[in-house]
Amino acid sequence: MAAAAGNVANLFEQQDKEKLLEFNLNVSGGTRFKGTASGALSLLNKLRLEGEAGFCDVILEVEDKQLTSHRCVLAANSQFFYTMFSCGMKESNQKVLNLQSVSFNAMSLMLDYFYTREIVVNDENVLDLLNASSFLLVSPVKNACLQLLCKRLSIENCFSVLQVAEQFGEELLSQKANSYIKTNFSVVVNNEEFVGISEKVLARFIALDDIQVEKEEEVYQAVMKWVKHDAENRGPALPKLLEHLRTGSLPKRFLELEMTSEPLLIGAKSQPVKKRHKRAIRWGKPRKAKAATLKSEPRKLRPSTELHNIMIGVGAKNCRKAFCYDLDKKETLLLPDMSLQCHPQVAIFGRTLYLVGGYLFSSGSDPVKRVSALCFDDVKQLRSSVNVGVHPLQWKAKAPFNDARTKASLAELNGQLYYIGGWNAEIGCCGTVECYNPEVDRWDYCASLNNARCKSGSVTAKGHIYIVGGGSTLGDFGGSIFSSVEKYNPDEDSWSLVAPMNEARSHPGCVYHHDKIFVIGGTDSSGFPTTSCEVYSPIINEWNAISQLPYPCCGVNNVIVVKNQVTVPLAEETSVFSCNALKYIQRSNTWQRVKDIGPSDKIVWYTLRTTQLPVVILKRMPGELFPYEYFNDWKDSDEEDFLDSSDNSSFFGWNSPFHDSDDFDVESSDEDGLYF
Repeated sequence: MAAAAGNVANLFEQQDKEKLLEFNLNVSGGTRFKGTASGALSLLNKLRLEGEAGFCDVILEVEDKQLTSHRCVLAANSQFFYTMFSCGMKESNQKVLNLQSVSFNAMSLMLDYFYTREIVVNDENVLDLLNASSFLLVSPVKNACLQLLCKRLSIENCFSVLQVAEQFGEELLSQKANSYIKTNFSVVVNNEEFVGISEKVLARFIALDDIQVEKEEEVYQAVMKWVKHDAENRGPALPKLLEHLRTGSLPKRFLELEMTSEPLLIGAKSQPVKKRHKRAIRWGKPRKAKAATLKSEPRKLRPSTELHNIMIGVGAKNCRKAFCYDLDKKETLLLPDMSLQCHPQVAIFGRTLYLVGGYLFSSGSDPVKRVSALCFDDVKQLRSSVNVGVHPLQWKAKAPFNDARTKASLAELNGQLYYIGGWNAEIGCCGTVECYNPEVDRWDYCASLNNARCKSGSVTAKGHIYIVGGGSTLGDFGGSIFSSVEKYNPDEDSWSLVAPMNEARSHPGCVYHHDKIFVIGGTDSSGFPTTSCEVYSPIINEWNAISQLPYPCCGVNNVIVVKNQVTVPLAEETSVFSCNALKYIQRSNTWQRVKDIGPSDKIVWYTLRTTQLPVVILKRMPGELFPYEYFNDWKDSDEEDFLDSSDNSSFFGWNSPFHDSDDFDVESSDEDGLYF
């Protein structure tokens, strides 16, 4: 008897290891799973359908309905039935067995599986089948249900899946659901399930360091949303829940407003909360003597809220790629390809990247009015990120501007975009200015420039837009090159001339840094690249020359600020000098070599912008494992690799761009502040 029991146990063990295979993905909205077929089972199934006439010797009564079956089949498929029939229980000899813990529909499907080794699991029956297979100890069906739950894990059902996983003690599914909720916390708190979770579950998540939120305010708002759903019963839990907030990262102004406007934080019952928030405000102010005496210290900041300095690159010329480079982590992240626009003007403000104008890839040189936007914190787009091969962020078309033109300037001021000047095929160089309001998705005309111009530099400084230099023709030769500079006053909707540059130039690289406008290189009146650079002080309306660029050919259309220093990516020809960028050292008025500022020396072919984004947004973007291959895909280069050197940079401090000595010693920069 013992030997027989051991053999049966071995058979059940083998059966438990059986894996059901998916072979039809479109059955009633579910997934069909199939096990090993058996001719004997097929015959028994036909007999089962005949009821007692088919040698059925047991009737299962479920929800006042009856299902006929064979004891041997039940015992062969379910350890529950095998134990019932073999251990001498009174049910072992009963004709009718009453089952209380399973539903009729689930038991019917389980019987079908016992005889056919096939079962359809879908969103409607998965929980009933999971319960039935767990009760009847049928591991293959149970595992299939867990597999489907894991596959269907989404923003809408993650909390219920977590509850199911914990109810059935399924550690792997629980881990996946927990990880999903942490990764998408800022999104899942907006679904209908969130307000139905228990206080214990909410406290568990908000106490974690690794929930992914952009700002600590999101955690506070999630807590308040949960409490207000049933304020009468949940209100007493508020003080304890707020203890899990990282109060040190909540803005002082935010706390003050909440304490004076939120009813749940006002009154006698919420005094502990009020005191705690006042203490949090004190934490926001560094205090040398008393900081160490505080009984409670703010928890460390959540890593996802940390701001990283990033560089955005949008392909110019015929390059359709775009990338995001994490300057702090030295990691290349991919942005979705540009499907339509070629060589657009680029601006980034807030959390949105804009492409304005340019050409269609298929239309040659005809300018377009197209405007595209990529919103980095559009969490709604996360819903599509589950699709394999689909980037979680996508370009969206915005309202086109009115007059098609190219070689225009693009600037951002007070949350609005300004598309300025440019070249129109019908009238030539123009002074048209259009303003885009993203809140209403509309372009309107503004005051025109005093002088029609294209190929100008643009920069925003001290509440004004400055248009620098430019030319009167589309090409680099012929026509006029300007030294004039115009300033836009948004309050008066007017342009006025300010002090002109010392040297006329088009295509200048412009950036505002340390209260000055830096104008780097460009094309001079003869149509050739210039190495001259100058800075403008808006306060005193004065231009001053600074040290020239050391190389006569520089990619100056992408002047950016990196590590608190004006930085200029270099054209490919300069790779022989073992650097791919130059940075300006203001203290010594010198240019210094920078070997690497990004993922590749090919970034000179991209329009670059810098900004800051929280880690939670960066984690949503796919990474590039082989950035050099990525940047070489569209443009082959015969250049040799940079020389390997332990010293990544050398100084240049001369005024002559053709000086070739590296023995120029200057004192190091003291500009060690933030990147931007």
